[in-house]
Amino acid sequence: MERYVGRNVVFALISRTTGCGAGYDGTLCKTPCPDGLFGPGCLDKCNIRCRGCNRLNGYCENGCLAGWKGNYCHIECDFGTYGDMCNETCGKCRDQTHCHHTNGTCLSGCSAEYDGALCNKRMGAQYTFLFFLAQPNRRFLIKICPSPSLAL
Repeated sequence: MERYVGRNVVFALISRTTGCGAGYDGTLCKTPCPDGLFGPGCLDKCNIRCRGCNRLNGYCENGCLAGWKGNYCHIECDFGTYGDMCNETCGKCRDQTHCHHTNGTCLSGCSAEYDGALCNKRMGAQYTFLFFLAQPNRRFLIKICPSPSLAL
């Protein structure tokens, strides 16, 4: 009996249960595996993160859902990346933590001076409001001083 050995997958090319080769099932072994199944006798399930699973070996031929990579879509995006094919760069997450691998949101919030759902929008200048009481004519004078280094 021949065996196929791939990264993280080992299976026989002939199913012991059905006698069919990889990618086929049925009494005459001529029925291709339905979507979502692969291997000898169609006994193995494709990874749910897979876009188009190869009926012979389970490879994800059309890539992975956002946040995943690898031939079988079993590996999360690397630190600092997210999204489709892990091609997006995370924003400025607080304490340099990793963003969520599928949608890029910062789980710990944004670093100082950054805002937005993905922490990729630099906030404008911050202002400190100083209030002074002026004696002439008993009016109030309000002075606004820019303070760009102020962190929230």
